[in-house]
Amino acid sequence: FIDFVQKVNQAAQRALENQDYPLMEITRELKLEEDPARAVYGLFDVMVKVYNFDVPIKNEIRSLQDLSISHYPIEFPICKRDLDFDFFDVKGKIEGNIKYSTQLFKHQTILRLKNHFIKIVQQVTLNNKIKLQDIKIE
Repeated sequence: FIDFVQKVNQAAQRALENQDYPLMEITRELKLEEDPARAVYGLFDVMVKVYNFDVPIKNEIRSLQDLSISHYPIEFPICKRDLDFDFFDVKGKIEGNIKYSTQLFKHQTILRLKNHFIKIVQQVTLNNKIKLQDIKIE
């Protein structure tokens, strides 16, 4: 698993070298057609976001001089991609949510995906040298 993570990390670092390349130019050169049901011209269908800042917990109010910050849940009823994964650091614990296209996935499928993800995380945190083929999800 750790070898896989290192390869993904290297690929991500190479991708970041091109982060200043304008998105509109990429879509134009790839001749991607705009699809109103999709974000970013169908360039990608899955997004994983990790917010590595301490997120205020529900009903918790924080203040900084004259500024108060409190948790305000915002619901986005439309997912512009097939899948969106969001992970947050809440009091040293990782929490997350999954948004998904209801045209592509049933709720049961997403619950199964979530449970598989949790099983994978549990196994790789116990043994980060585990081979991908040895990770059990059932």
